[in-house]
Amino acid sequence: MAKSVDDLAAALMKAGVKSKPDAIAIATKFAKGTSNFDALLKSIKSSGAVFDNKLMRQIADASSDPKTFARLTSRSQLVLGRAIRTIKAAGGDISPILTKKGKLIKGDFTPDEIAKIFNKSTDDIAKMADDVEVQNAAKMKKKDLIKLGISGSLVAGVIFLMLVTGKSNPVKAIAEALKAAAAAAADTGSDIFKELFSGMGGFFNVSALFLFCSSVGLVIWLVLSVVLKK
Repeated sequence: MAKSVDDLAAALMKAGVKSKPDAIAIATKFAKGTSNFDALLKSIKSSGAVFDNKLMRQIADASSDPKTFARLTSRSQLVLGRAIRTIKAAGGDISPILTKKGKLIKGDFTPDEIAKIFNKSTDDIAKMADDVEVQNAAKMKKKDLIKLGISGSLVAGVIFLMLVTGKSNPVKAIAEALKAAAAAAADTGSDIFKELFSGMGGFFNVSALFLFCSSVGLVIWLVLSVVLKK
């Protein structure tokens, strides 16, 4: 158990907890009080951040530092923003922010969080929230949104999906997300790549993927060279 506490403490520091003693104290409390300790550890280690607002609050409540919640929030926004830039560069494939079960890695959003993640003003997000089509989509597609893991404001969830997919039509944005979620759930190898690049900020980016592919290509070329010489 000691090793697991140390592992979680290290992960918590990566996710935004400032001091090692505080991280160890938090990890010890979680080891005694949560039944999904291993899942929590794996989740934080794979992404380098905590995305669930309730979990962030629990961690902050167990911390002696009053700024822990703000640090956790800032880190999650940074990592999620990086992932979204990767998505945009890859042509809109949202699989990097989906779990193997086809759910968003973060399902609860506040207007302020969405504004910061997508570098927009809160007024822009407020206007989208007031849109009748967005509100209707949140009501009509409630089951689909819950299926995607959206647990907070459904309207905020719809806005997030519109911005991340690039779809101005909220219904089409939800449909696009459902399609990607189904593919993620069927792809048994998707998590391998996420773990492979987890040391690079939690999500592989275009340059990391290029270097990986280049390395594989070099190995293949060297093997073929040896074979052809024979």
